[in-house]
Amino acid sequence: MKLNKGRLKEIKEGMNRTDLAIITITMFLCCFGLVMIYSASSYECSMSADYNYDSFYYLKNQLKYVLLGFAGMAFVYFFIRDDFFGKLAHLAYGGSVLCILLLETKLGVEGNGATRWLGLGPVQFQVAEVVKIGVIIFLAYMVSKYDKMLDKPRLTIYLWAAGGIPAVLLLRISNDLSSGVVVLAITFGISFICTKTWKLHFGAAGGAVAFVALYVRNIAMNMPNPDDLEDVPFRVLRIAAWLDPEKYASGSGYQVLQSLYAVGSGGFLGKGLGNSVQKLGGIPESQNDMIFSIICEELGVFGAIMTVLMISYLLYLIMKVAMNAESLFGFVLAFGVFLHISVQAIINIAVNCNFFPNTGLPLPFISAGGTSVFCMLMEVAMVLTVSRKHLARNVKREYEREGKTL
Repeated sequence: MKLNKGRLKEIKEGMNRTDLAIITITMFLCCFGLVMIYSASSYECSMSADYNYDSFYYLKNQLKYVLLGFAGMAFVYFFIRDDFFGKLAHLAYGGSVLCILLLETKLGVEGNGATRWLGLGPVQFQVAEVVKIGVIIFLAYMVSKYDKMLDKPRLTIYLWAAGGIPAVLLLRISNDLSSGVVVLAITFGISFICTKTWKLHFGAAGGAVAFVALYVRNIAMNMPNPDDLEDVPFRVLRIAAWLDPEKYASGSGYQVLQSLYAVGSGGFLGKGLGNSVQKLGGIPESQNDMIFSIICEELGVFGAIMTVLMISYLLYLIMKVAMNAESLFGFVLAFGVFLHISVQAIINIAVNCNFFPNTGLPLPFISAGGTSVFCMLMEVAMVLTVSRKHLARNVKREYEREGKTL
């Protein structure tokens, strides 16, 4: 039987186009991020001895990690198969938890009042970003290993515990509630989609929503006095500033207000790249958590929409890979990456527009942060291994359909 070479070429080109599209949009997002990081940080860096008066300080640091990330992505894509991650699931998860525990040792590096980095010689990395990868890999392993228990509430509890332990440790040891919330969201999303215990999920979600609503309501009814905030927990202040930023304009509401000024002043086309006014000492961490507000001010509504569309297109491609995955493990791996990027992007944009209380989450691929962008690129690499396996299986099936073997 003659091999259908046209069909074989169609399969290869179809999958290669998907991989190429993922790589291209990821590169574009990173390059766009580099431009916006320089625009947001150049003035502050050029005026401060902390950055050696180097306007390219943040740009050079981010570029280093972007290049390292793409080198790692190329290595994973060409030399690592997706089932390799399954074999390392326990090591990845255990290593993640160990990294959190090491924050309490001399290896922990403090910054901005919290210990969230580990220093290993000249290398420093943010533990929460590594934890997110470890949790995604381990949850994918658990779901695929116990696939015959997907209708059992017991497995759902196990999955929640697997995600809940590092989330609680992040909160207790590194005081990182926002990353803990992302880990819990990834865990809940995977368990909801993969298991058949919807009543348990709806009950847990309803309880969580009720608890948060009551907590916020209690703060709203007992708003702290702006002149007496010394003994008020900072999370209470952040929620109070979210509810009424103008009341706390000189304190916890300052960053939010400046962000809203930037978002509101950009108009449709913005003030032009590099022409932001709020970045001139107005928005703290403008190159990090608040970079979306700079995008809105300099590139306007058009730039904001294009940013959302670029991230959405990458998410669409990742979900396409997940739906075509050859194994349950591959599906959960890609779906976990989808959840991580989407949840973090939604929260970051919501914070910049004051739809969500202020947190410390970066905008994926765009905000400054070496560990964040490197780990995100490694997650995209994991998705590409799932896609490559689908291509190989399709090619094999085409040969077998024609009565030939590879």
